[in-house]
Formats: sequence, structure tokens, C-alpha cells
Amino acid sequence: YFYKRAFYVAVLLIGLQQHSAISELFDVEFSCLRSDTRLPIVVLRPKSGVKHLGKLGCTVRILPSIAHDTLPLRRLSPERNYVRPSYISNAKEAESDEANLPATPQYSAAILSDALLLTHMKYLFETTEMCPEFPRAATLLRIWIGQRTAAGRKLGSHKLAGSQRLNGFVLTMLLAWLLRCAHSGSSSGPKLSGTMSAYQLFKGVIEFLAVHDFEEAPIQFGAEANMDAFGDNFGAVFVDPTDSLNLLSGVQEWELAELRMEARLTALDINHHAEDRFTRVFLSAALTDVSAKYDHVFRLEVDLSKFLSPKHGAELKPARRLAELEFGHPVAAVQNRIASFLSSALEKHARLVAVHPCVDACFEDGVKAMRRHVFFIGIVADAAEARRLVDLGPNPDAQPLEASRFRAYWGERAELRRFRDGAIRLATVWGAGE
Repeated sequence: YFYKRAFYVAVLLIGLQQHSAISELFDVEFSCLRSDTRLPIVVLRPKSGVKHLGKLGCTVRILPSIAHDTLPLRRLSPERNYVRPSYISNAKEAESDEANLPATPQYSAAILSDALLLTHMKYLFETTEMCPEFPRAATLLRIWIGQRTAAGRKLGSHKLAGSQRLNGFVLTMLLAWLLRCAHSGSSSGPKLSGTMSAYQLFKGVIEFLAVHDFEEAPIQFGAEANMDAFGDNFGAVFVDPTDSLNLLSGVQEWELAELRMEARLTALDINHHAEDRFTRVFLSAALTDVSAKYDHVFRLEVDLSKFLSPKHGAELKPARRLAELEFGHPVAAVQNRIASFLSSALEKHARLVAVHPCVDACFEDGVKAMRRHVFFIGIVADAAEARRLVDLGPNPDAQPLEASRFRAYWGERAELRRFRDGAIRLATVWGAGE
């Protein structure tokens, strides 16, 4: 499917570039939807010298889609595999039993996002007819999330890519869910009303985000989705009105944790600074340095080619190639691995570990992205635990499997120690001799 889609977009782009009336007004370019190389799109940017258009600074994005019944939605369920091992290894041997193949939920979700584009638009339009202030509230949410995902913001000489999958569309769908499908406690009914103002709707979504954990409490529009399958294959779950797509597909755990932290701060501004809440929520946030929200910021440069094609440990290559295909780009695959590793390492020391890729090695330039890529790591420390020197692990005799994992994770830093109470446990010492 993705090869056919890319071919269609390429033909469309060439046709627009060769159209004299369009090429005179616009620069026709290629880009990627949500930084996913599987989903190329066409972008029209007004030329700076063109009267009126050049001053608007607008961009026209052409998103190809397919009809929702082109592919059976039930066949794109998250527990199935759509990337065969023979494709990764270029082998011609017979495929193993599908039940033993790893699930590819992100890959399936990328196809579903194309198939359900018009379905979601129709659902949002119906919501607008129920709630006149829905479009204004959705606009406020798009501005709010855009200011807090670091997209386009600078750290030094580097521009951050920001969160591409946790965006205004997801918050707009959440607003629609709160209006039409949410249940409050044991009494069924929406949490928000169609008669509310745009400000009240915006405030309702922010207060919901400030307290809700999508991993612990998944939500869905309907009642027929296989929530066990979604829960087993995704961390956070928010199932769309067709019961087939997780709207939080590809959204990493730290992104939701940061969103929850930002929502709590915004809720405080709304409830305790009534006189200047608009300034604090929208204007001040736009001017704040992105590094100010973190206690520590580190710059990490990674050679992606060595990660995806390791010279040592050839058995890792198929798994890493599968991760690249799953997340849509090598940068996203490495970003997810870094975030998972650091979150586990700093679990007891930090409330948040954010991993921001840069746009220097552009998502659209696959060759360039395979070279060295810069990530910025933002850490919000846990004030009560940040200065602890020793992290305790399992007892090797009582928990041999956990002890093996602890040693594999920490390597030479894993030490066997006896403590004053007589307990013998593996431990990691922070800052010793450094």
C-alpha cells in the first residue's frame, strides 16, 4: 500500500510542478505527514514575490486518502503482523505461522489514518452541528498544544521537531468525545455540554488532561472495540468512533506525561489568575524558552546507521529494522529507544524524561537522517529523590531472572552489596568517583 501511495504522490507532485498557473504562484514541495516517511504529502508554499499570497504565510497541504471500505478495517487490527520477516531479511524462505510473528500496530495504524480521514472529518462536522462553539474551542486547543510541543522552537542553533503525533487533531477528537461519549462516574452522559462557551469547553479539556492517564484508563467512542487487543499492543489507548484506530498510536509515554504536566500548570493559571489568564495561558507560553520547563537539558548526538545496522550483534538488525518500519522513520525508532532506556534508568530520580529530535537532519531527507542526528534530552527532576546515590536492585538468589535483567541493563555498574540489615542485593551507585 505505501509504495502505491508514494507513487501516486510523486505523480501528483510532478503534475502540479508542470502546471504553469500553479508553479507561478507556489513552490510545490514534498513533505511527510507527522514526520512519517510512509505518508508522503504535497505542500504548496506561496512564493515570496507573489502579491497578496506571499504576505499570508499560509501553506497548502494535500493529503491523499482512500475510502474507508477500500480495505477491511477488521483485518488491520493491532494484534496482527503486516511486515513479514522475509521482507526485512530479503530471504525467500516460507513464512512462519502468523501467530508467532510480532504484531505491527503502528504500521496498521498508519494505513488506517489514511482510510479514516474523511470519516473523522464527517464526525467532527456532525459535532459542530451539535455544539456551535466547538470550532472555536478546537482552535484554542490547537494553539495551546502547538505552543507546548516545542515544534519549531530553538535550543541554541538547533530547531526542535516537536511532537508530531500528539497534535491539535487528537485534542479536537478528545473534545468531541467529552461532548458526545464520555461517562462521568457511574452516571452515563457527556462531561461537557453543547451549550457551553468556547472557553468553558477549552477549560473542560484541560482539566480532563490534567488528571487522566490514558495508559491506566483507556477510552473509546463506541462499545465494540477490542480493548484487550489495543491494551496489549499500545501503551496509551484512545479508540476512534470506528472502533478500529488508536488515535494515540505512536505517541510516546513521556509525551503524555509532559502533556499532563502542562495541563496541570494551565489549569492552575485558569483557576487562580482570573485577571490575566489569557496572557498566562497563550501569550506567555509562546515567549517562554523551551529549556525553562526542564531542570536539566542534555545534547545527545547519535549515529543512526550504527544503531540500525550494527557491525557487532547481527541478530539485532532485523529487530531494529522492524522498529524503523513500525515507527515510520529511523529517527522516531531511535527516539523511542532512547526515551525507554532513560526513563527506566531515571525512574526513581526524575518525574519526566523528554527526548526531542531536531529538524537539522530533516525527516524528509532519509539519506541525511541516516548520518549523525542530534537529540535534546530534557529532565524534570524529582526533588525528593534526585540526589539519592544508590538504586537498589533484586536479590540474585531470590530473583534470578530480575537479577539477570538488572545486570544486563546496568553492565559494570551493577554491584552486589550487603547492607546493614543483612540483605544482599544488586545495586547501582550514582556519581561514585565521577
